[in-house]
Amino acid sequence: MAIISLILETEITAPDIQNALFLTKQQQPGKLIKVRAIQNLIEKYSIAYGRPLTAHNLRCSFDTRHFVEHKNLKNITTNYGPLRY
Repeated sequence: MAIISLILETEITAPDIQNALFLTKQQQPGKLIKVRAIQNLIEKYSIAYGRPLTAHNLRCSFDTRHFVEHKNLKNITTNYGPLRY
């Protein structure tokens, strides 16, 4: 709940970035977080949890589960795009 309160109380605006999921709050509020920063966060918290993984592992696991459930490879590449690492 604390994070929700912080988000609601903090005015972080990015008028040119309407669909941003992650924004910075520190050096330049309202700027997109870089891809590498998100990859680092995934690695940091997965190691802290005791199950190290990378963004690539996470993406591949998601794609595999999605394929097993839906049996549609074209849907995966259309909706999520090819892997770009």
